[in-house]
Amino acid sequence: QIMASLNLCQFIGHIGKIENRYMSNGDAVVNCSVAVNESYKDKNGEKQEKTEWINVIAYRKLAEIMATYCTKGMHI
Repeated sequence: QIMASLNLCQFIGHIGKIENRYMSNGDAVVNCSVAVNESYKDKNGEKQEKTEWINVIAYRKLAEIMATYCTKGMHI
C-alpha cells in the first residue's frame, strides 16, 4: 500500500519576474520567481550572502489575486 504525503514549503522573499496569462479554458495562470536570501558566516568569520530563486506557478483565483496586487520587487 502506497501512502500519499503532503510537503509544505514556505518562502519569504522578493518577486523577480512575474508573468500573467490565461489557459485555453479561461483559467488565469501566473508564473513568477521569488528571490530568497540566506546570510551566513563562512569558516573565516566573513559574512556571506547567497540568493536562491524559487519558481512559483499559481492557478485560478490565486493567480487572479497575484496578477492584481503583485509586482516585481514586492516582498512576498
